[in-house]
Amino acid sequence: MRLKDFSLKLVYQVVLKFVAIAIGLYTTRWLIQYTTESVLSDYNVALGYINIVLIAVNFGIPNIIQKFYTNKKQEFDTKDFWTTMMLLRFVSYFFGLILIFFSILILKDISKSLIIGVYSLVFILIVDLSYRSITDAYGKTWQYSVTDVFSKLVLVAGLLVYKPYFEGTDSLSYFLWVSFISYILTILIDATWQWKYTGWGSFKPEILRHFIRPLGYIAATNILIGLYNYSDKIFLKLFNYSDLEIVSYSNAYKIYELAIVLPGLTIPSIASYAKNRFDTLDQNKIEKFLGRFGNFKSKFILYTGISIFIAVLASLVLLISSNIIFSLIDPENKYYLSPQPVIYLAIGIIPGTIMSILSYFTLFYHGEKYELIINSIVCFAGILTYLIMIPRFGIVGAAIGNIIIYTTGMLLEIFCLKKLLSKKPRDVR
Repeated sequence: MRLKDFSLKLVYQVVLKFVAIAIGLYTTRWLIQYTTESVLSDYNVALGYINIVLIAVNFGIPNIIQKFYTNKKQEFDTKDFWTTMMLLRFVSYFFGLILIFFSILILKDISKSLIIGVYSLVFILIVDLSYRSITDAYGKTWQYSVTDVFSKLVLVAGLLVYKPYFEGTDSLSYFLWVSFISYILTILIDATWQWKYTGWGSFKPEILRHFIRPLGYIAATNILIGLYNYSDKIFLKLFNYSDLEIVSYSNAYKIYELAIVLPGLTIPSIASYAKNRFDTLDQNKIEKFLGRFGNFKSKFILYTGISIFIAVLASLVLLISSNIIFSLIDPENKYYLSPQPVIYLAIGIIPGTIMSILSYFTLFYHGEKYELIINSIVCFAGILTYLIMIPRFGIVGAAIGNIIIYTTGMLLEIFCLKKLLSKKPRDVR
């Protein structure tokens, strides 16, 4: 695929995603309008813990799926590979339930049924990520974006009928049930759309044996990523910050998550596209990465540069649009502290995006062990940063922690990728 055609498809998927975001903003406003401060605080803290669990049970399956479909020479039958991965995904749900029970010790004040319900709901999205990995591998992420828009439309339609027909029903329970319906419909559409790349085959233990080492490395890495990515709200709760502060930070973080959709949606596709372009080069040119500006190094810098441009753009979008979005989702300004951490979250997007694109390159060149080492260091640095910054600076300290964490990860990714690509071609192909 030519760069021009690929770029046009990226533009399509970004436009579709922002349409989905615009529709989805109503859900945040709805929660602020119809739930109490304490309920919304508990929901956000529970969601933070659940995201850690979900990343742990992810097992690196989406990464392995994208890597498998990105490689033109596939070592196993596609249907057998897909069936084996989906059975592993099914088992991972119950592993996650075991981890959820540990939340009783950590989040004593939050409803157990809320935690299990939200976990089961968001797990559907984890399953759906498998289809996203296929579209990323083939440069067709716009297809995933189309179903995402559909999902948001169904969800908003369900929320709009709450006041005239269901007011008096527990608002959070209603929100979770409507979300469940929209997610199920979405995954059915994605499964149908990507059927030609999946299908049902046989469970093959040899496929698991083949991928067990990278799966192990990626699963351990994902646990570490979850710990430093989603523990900020938990630390705010543990350090006894008020519901007002926790919800205000959560609102700011939601706007941050909307902004990082831009790099988050495009980086996997760029990484797969770049890897395919790298593979068309003479293998000896990889060695020029550390020497003069050979073709490989030029292409590497090109795709990394594109990623940095996207990160800066996303950061500017966050800074420019945050106040407008806050006024839309919280017109009564109930959570007036929300703007405080925004500037620091915006700055963190840039090193976070660079870290992301480099981590994909590292994984594509069999650097799973490097990723585990990198994220072990970043996780330790992240938790230490939160322990120091949050008690002193509160929600602003949590946001500053993001900058420190992602900058540390970015520098480690640069060092390890340089070391990985300095090896002989046969070691990294």
